[in-house]
Parts: sequence; structure tokens; C-alpha cells
Amino acid sequence: MWTRLAASISLLCSSALLAQQPAPTFRVHALFGDHMVVPPNTTVTLRGDGATGAMVRARASWGAETTVTTGAGGRWLCRLATPARGTKGEIVLTNGDATLTLRDVLVGDVWLASGRCFTAEDAIRTLRLAREAGGWDLVKLEVLGEARTLY
Repeated sequence: MWTRLAASISLLCSSALLAQQPAPTFRVHALFGDHMVVPPNTTVTLRGDGATGAMVRARASWGAETTVTTGAGGRWLCRLATPARGTKGEIVLTNGDATLTLRDVLVGDVWLASGRCFTAEDAIRTLRLAREAGGWDLVKLEVLGEARTLY
């Protein structure tokens, strides 16, 4: 009798825990957000999380658009064409009823100045974030006036 009671309580607790788990949240990777700068005349790789098998649509105010389906684990990755340098706008990401808007997006270049405040550790952290975001091939390092692409 105690075994049946324990099994019933266990089943009820399991059901209650499953019912309380939140639905997967639609989000973009932390590297992307408002006021970001994207490279000109190429494609930018955006990524994030959502419900597995859901459609994610990325639409930029400059006319570029793409649609992808989330993969295993709810991860999604899309490539969006970028226009000429100097363009400003926004990127709207939709996933069913959820909408994320990346505002004040500038198409251009980012220059990092090194010196005593910008340590090698800071540079490594920046490069790791770029590699995580899929933009590793777009990272360049200026050394003694000489531009080098990091691989």
C-alpha cells in the first residue's frame, strides 16, 4: 500500500514540475543588440535560441531578409546581407508571436586601439566572442601599421 501511495505522489510531483517548466524563450545571442556595428558589403551571422523547429525571420530596414528554422536544442543561425558603409537602420527578428528589434544598427567598421588599458586578456576575450558569434573571419588585427586577418 505504501508503495502505491509513494508511486502516486511521485507521479503527481513529476506532472506538476513538467507543467511549471517555462516555454523556450526566443532570444538573440548576447553579442548582438541595440547600437551594434555590422561590416559593410558582406553578410552578418546572427544567432540565438528559440523553440525547436520554429521559424525565425530576420528582416533589416535596408531590405535584406532571411528565414531559418531552429535546429536541435532550439538554436538558430541566419546570415543577413549588409549594405554599403554608413547605412543606419534596424533588424527585426520574429519567431511566431515573439519579436526582437535590434535598433540603431550601423553598417561600418570598428577600430580597437591598444595600449596600456587594452590588455592581451581583453583582446583574447573580444576574439573569443567574435568566434562564438560566427564572425571569426571578419576579425582583423592591426599590428605596427600592418593589417592582418586572424584565423
